[in-house]
Amino acid sequence: MPRYVIINADDFGLSCSINRGIMEAHRLGTVSSASLMVNTPGFLEAVSLAKAAPSLGVGLHFNLTYGTPATNPLLVPSLVRAGGSFHGNHAEWRAHDIACELDNQYGRMLKHGLRPTHVDSHHHIHLDNPVVYSLVKKLVQHEQLPVRLPSSRPDPELPWATDELLMYTFDSQTGVPHLLSLLRNIPEGITELLCHPGYVDDDVRRLSTWTTAREEEMAVFIDPQVVGCIAELQAHGILQVIHYGQLPAIRSALNSETDSSHLSTTDDSISQAVEADTPPLPTSEHSLSQIPEEDTRLLQAPHRSILTRQNRVKIKRKRRKKKKSHRKRTRTARSRVRRHVRGKRKVCRRRREISF
Repeated sequence: MPRYVIINADDFGLSCSINRGIMEAHRLGTVSSASLMVNTPGFLEAVSLAKAAPSLGVGLHFNLTYGTPATNPLLVPSLVRAGGSFHGNHAEWRAHDIACELDNQYGRMLKHGLRPTHVDSHHHIHLDNPVVYSLVKKLVQHEQLPVRLPSSRPDPELPWATDELLMYTFDSQTGVPHLLSLLRNIPEGITELLCHPGYVDDDVRRLSTWTTAREEEMAVFIDPQVVGCIAELQAHGILQVIHYGQLPAIRSALNSETDSSHLSTTDDSISQAVEADTPPLPTSEHSLSQIPEEDTRLLQAPHRSILTRQNRVKIKRKRRKKKKSHRKRTRTARSRVRRHVRGKRKVCRRRREISF
């Protein structure tokens, strides 16, 4: 079975210096995919860089812990502190607010002309929080997108995940030999190798305490030994470096034909998927053209996605209840005023009668 690896750099868009580091590693062939944060200072620059580099797969790095929300903070009160920035406390999050923010972060990528190749999350919140996981699952199922999952937590309803997820830090002392060992021993199937390369600037220092480690990983991923190793493994056909946008076609090709009589067809389809920069999703079951017209309009208006339809109904009901209670309070107040006025009039009449 072939060996594929997705070398994914997280925190694309966090700052201009992080963007610069990720693009440098991509040009050297040591990063094939990136996860984009849409509510951070380097987002717009990252969009421009991604459009200029179609061979880089770019996914959504769903973020509820850094910076400010893509949604008006007043509309997602459970996610933010008084100043409007994320507080990061899972215990205070509400499903409706999470759904709104996920919709708007996904919509911001679409609005700027990027369709995510996959979805993952900052600080792995979609793996640590069951509510976030359920909402992300609905999104990727509806949009037919791959999602980051560890092999220890397979989900049969999410077939477009990698077989393995490697999460390590690569320091200045042992990072290069460790990475070389991982690359030479990538298991069969599709593996994601997670990394955080980048240079550090004031924006990074303001948003993150993880600074030195980023620059150490940056040095590892541009090291000539690593660059040469990846090139050699690919040249000998031992390893193929891909991105998440190619995963659905490869996975479909690997799973569709197991009979030896169809091996040649399978190999052709796999090679076409690897060679394509941004291959289309398989047309058999997962083509966007087969999504109902009312659902394709969600790409232009993501804030009206399936994630919040039920919640919008609940909001309307709450508003109606508030209006009813407000009218009731108003009627009660008016009746009290009338009773008070009638009482005053009675007192006045009695006084006049007594005086006469």
